[in-house]
Order: sequence, then C-alpha cells, then structure tokens
Amino acid sequence: MLAEGQGHVALVDGRVVGWCDIQSSFGQARAHVGILGIGLLPDARGHGIGARLLESAIATAWSRAQTRIELTVRDDNGTARALYERFGFEQEGLQRRSMMVEDRDHDCFAMALLRRDGA
Repeated sequence: MLAEGQGHVALVDGRVVGWCDIQSSFGQARAHVGILGIGLLPDARGHGIGARLLESAIATAWSRAQTRIELTVRDDNGTARALYERFGFEQEGLQRRSMMVEDRDHDCFAMALLRRDGA
C-alpha cells in the first residue's frame, strides 16, 4: 500500500518498508528542479515496491510543474541504477569520492530525468 503526504510511503502489514520523495530545489532559478530521495528496507527490495514509489513520486513532481528530477546513486548500487534507467533517468556525470560508508569512499553517478512535453 502506498500512502501519500509530504512524500510517498510504502506499508506492508502496517509497517513502513519504504519511502520516496522529491524535494524542491532551492532558489528561483531552480524552482523547476526536484531532488529525489528513496529508501527501502532490505526485505522489501525486489518486489516492485521501489518502482511503485518512484512512479507515484514522479507523477507528483510533474503535477507540481517540476520539469527536471535529479538524483545521485552510489557506484556499487547497480540495482537502483537499473531502476532509475528503466524510468528514463540518464547519467549526467560522476561525483568522485562523494560518499563514505563504513570508512570506504564511493563515487556516485549524477542522474536526471527531464519531463517530456505532454507528460
């Protein structure tokens, strides 16, 4: 089940197992840009929940007149990257050593989705 408010939340048996939101960028010149965040508990992955959350969040962003959605994804998260690509996100750059997890540096891919006319 998806619940919508400030963001989108996935519930399984009354327990939150995932979330997704697209926050507005700061400043008038970037008012058309949203920044995507998403997370799923490990046991909720691989069941299509992330795709449903992402689809719902993107639709909300388009309804708010945003025309560009940006995200970063760690270099070792191929599953998430494949999901984003399935939704039309394209890689725009590489942010070297931009995250550190458990004392290990990670590069991140900068990705974006541009709204198509009529979306």
